[in-house]
Amino acid sequence: MRIPFCKKIAYNISITQIEGGVMVEVTRVTAIQLNPTKEQQIIIGHLTYSASKLWNIANYNIKQSR
Repeated sequence: MRIPFCKKIAYNISITQIEGGVMVEVTRVTAIQLNPTKEQQIIIGHLTYSASKLWNIANYNIKQSR
């Protein structure tokens, strides 16, 4: 996969498994360096703002239903 405004990509996955009663945690790191244009910066800003509001509303609704 090619991201046009990205210089490097690595991945972060945290996995917890039980092996013989012992928890094993494997961590891989994601590092992405973006170099977006001004227009892309504006779009990313709007998307992150909307995602945070959606997250807050979902959490509020879950807490109210308990």
